[in-house]
Amino acid sequence: MYIVDMVVHHKEMYFWYTSNLTTTSLKSTLNPSGKVEVWQLNNHNHKWIQDHTMPAGYCDNYGICGPYGSCDTASSPTCDCLKGFELESPKLNPGNWTSGCIRRRALDCGTKEGFQTFSSMKLPDTQNAVFNATLSLHECEVACKDNCSCTAYANPNKTAGGVGCLLWFGDLIDVRVYSQNGQDLHVRLAAIEISEINMVSQYKRKRVIILAISTSSALVLLFAVAYACIRKNRKYRKKIRGKCYALHKKNTDVQIEDLDELPFFSLNKIAKATDNFSINNKIGEGGFGPVYKGVLENGQEVAIKRLSKTSKQALDEFKNEVICIAKLQHRNLVKLLGYCVHGTEMILIYEYMANKSLDTLLFGLTHFYLNAPILLNSTTDTKLLCGYLPQMKPEVKRLTGLSVLISYMG
Repeated sequence: MYIVDMVVHHKEMYFWYTSNLTTTSLKSTLNPSGKVEVWQLNNHNHKWIQDHTMPAGYCDNYGICGPYGSCDTASSPTCDCLKGFELESPKLNPGNWTSGCIRRRALDCGTKEGFQTFSSMKLPDTQNAVFNATLSLHECEVACKDNCSCTAYANPNKTAGGVGCLLWFGDLIDVRVYSQNGQDLHVRLAAIEISEINMVSQYKRKRVIILAISTSSALVLLFAVAYACIRKNRKYRKKIRGKCYALHKKNTDVQIEDLDELPFFSLNKIAKATDNFSINNKIGEGGFGPVYKGVLENGQEVAIKRLSKTSKQALDEFKNEVICIAKLQHRNLVKLLGYCVHGTEMILIYEYMANKSLDTLLFGLTHFYLNAPILLNSTTDTKLLCGYLPQMKPEVKRLTGLSVLISYMG
């Protein structure tokens, strides 16, 4: 219904209300409680409608908190002194704010005097203020600091990039805090007040930083402990799974006679070394079955050959093979470190050799074919060879696809 404009010039500041209606009838009344009520006539039904009431709240009363006092309806008590000020006579008039506040430390017009900014404020009464429409906020500060009588400054123009400077000379009266749409008021304080305020601000800032660092450290420590607990729990569950894996087999461990010199490994130890035969540790597969890379408790890396469940090899054949391979130990062969027989599980443990196969390591060849007659007799004039048994004669293939030491007559 109205267009509100703020009029500011060097003598006064006021609001200008312009109605968008062709004819408007207004009336103002003062009720018994001391409030001013503004009414507007509705031209359609010819009834008076209350437009607004002044004062609308406690802080709307002029100068209710006295000089250098600010009024805030959201706080208790409602009145409080601006920072750097104190009640003029708190002992004589407790709770009486009519006399307002005074400075805790007097101004001396020194070069170290500064300004404390109060945000979200209603600007003080401009009865003792001077307005300059051309000064920026920084120029306004310089102008106030250069004049020892200047007590505060502000930019009343809230538009973005707007210029304008209000300078107050004397007490600041009728100041209040707004919950929103307030303005910044810069009040002049003594040098020691500015120093103390800065020290308090730095102390609070340090406390915030220390609190943030302490909280972050506590969170990091908490996450570290939680991570350690999770890892420990995982290791424990893996250990339990390994034990359960070994216990769920039908039979217990079976050691082969006449092989006291060849170490026997329990299934639990092998399951732990291969992370329960994890697919991530599988490095190959042949006719015997899959091959896994494992790490023993002492840190030694081993290759573990596990008899395939589809293999037709029986326990007696496995025993004969282990005995045969154990007797064929040689420095040019991958060493058999041990074996395991547990229920239906039959496993061989070899030393782990990286970088491809043994014949590649010895001869630099991809394959090595044996065409000479093959015998298993040990004689003084034998020549030592190493090959893949899939290329050997049928009577030798019963030793499976392992790389073994063989001899032939020269």
